[in-house]
Amino acid sequence: MKSLAVRIYHDVQQAPAGSDSQPQRIYSIFGGYRLPSNLRFGFEWNSCVNYQFIPQHDLYGYSIFSSVPIASRVTLFTRMDRLISNRLGDESDVWHFKEDGSAIIAGLHYFPRSGLSFSLNYKGWKPSNSTMDWSHGGFLNFEFKR
Repeated sequence: MKSLAVRIYHDVQQAPAGSDSQPQRIYSIFGGYRLPSNLRFGFEWNSCVNYQFIPQHDLYGYSIFSSVPIASRVTLFTRMDRLISNRLGDESDVWHFKEDGSAIIAGLHYFPRSGLSFSLNYKGWKPSNSTMDWSHGGFLNFEFKR
């Protein structure tokens, strides 16, 4: 099935020499599918155990994304990311609370010719911490390949 892509990834980074820290371990699983209409969608799950070599400071996240051609050389894309951390002992909040949250990305990708592309997109971040405000931004990206 050439329309289906599945990837599994694992990485271990050893703690700095002479420290009492733990190795940082990353696990990732990706699955994506392309329909005959060229609609593409995918899901990715990630886990980082002992983030920055700190024991029991773990991060988890997932992404859901899609893209579909809407005109010649123009693609609409969307993505949603979620970042979550674990709770330490009897703490009331997770340890990474101020940085946990959800990202929303959507935009148009234009390919005028091979090796050249432009992307106009929106990026929003909704923190898990309800006392923090959403952040929003509009972006224009450019890519040139030889």
